[in-house]
Amino acid sequence: MKITSRHNERIKAMIRLHSRKYRDLERRFIVEGVRMTGEALSSGWPVECVVYAAGKGGVEAVRALLERASAAGVETLEAEDRVFSAVSQTETPQGILAVVRKKPAPPGIPKGATLVVVLDGIQDPGNLGTVLRSAAAAGADAVISTLGSADLYNAKCLRSAAGAVFHTPAIEGLRPEECVSLLKDAGLRVLVADPRGGVALYDCDMTVPLALVVGNEGAGVGPVLRDAADSLVHIPMPGRVESLNAAVAASLVIFEAVRQRAKTSLC
Repeated sequence: MKITSRHNERIKAMIRLHSRKYRDLERRFIVEGVRMTGEALSSGWPVECVVYAAGKGGVEAVRALLERASAAGVETLEAEDRVFSAVSQTETPQGILAVVRKKPAPPGIPKGATLVVVLDGIQDPGNLGTVLRSAAAAGADAVISTLGSADLYNAKCLRSAAGAVFHTPAIEGLRPEECVSLLKDAGLRVLVADPRGGVALYDCDMTVPLALVVGNEGAGVGPVLRDAADSLVHIPMPGRVESLNAAVAASLVIFEAVRQRAKTSLC
């Protein structure tokens, strides 16, 4: 089937998914490009369909993904290039995308979790995606985002996360009070990153089961989670910079936990 008009009902439904409102309502989202489409097909997440631009159908990487999709029983749709461009949200589309249904959110923090990353009001989707990618790379058991944070399924977030959304359980949109309750019930020590207070990151014991909380780019961690902290930690910065990008700071904290645990396991 070749779609020749952007007024096609299937295309209009995909374009609606550019809006968070419809992603939440329909519990579907779009991933773009060869790598992300491949991740979606490999992830076990329910892929509704794969759409490709007519002009890219002969590209080897695209053709291989279409064969994989067909073998898995996933519908493939060909669209004229201008129609594909109406759905795409990238500047230089690779000519292939997938519509994916969201998995149900986990009911809580996995039993026995030892590392959970909490994103409190992070509003920049690029930062959110980068932290999610770092959390997945570090083997975090779950990621939690509080109410007011960017959407994990925003196109920019998905690109920055580079497929991590498929591999790390994520709980979205919790009120801070709900988040605190989950963390305490899971028996996690709550560690809040604060550029102005607490102990130096490298002097904090991060080998115990813990939740790492990183806050909004401007305001930092909100009062509810801050008050629930067992410890505040800061990243020593001897240079003439007052603060770090939220994603950079979060990644440094996450991988300090990885470093300490690796060191302990070798002792």
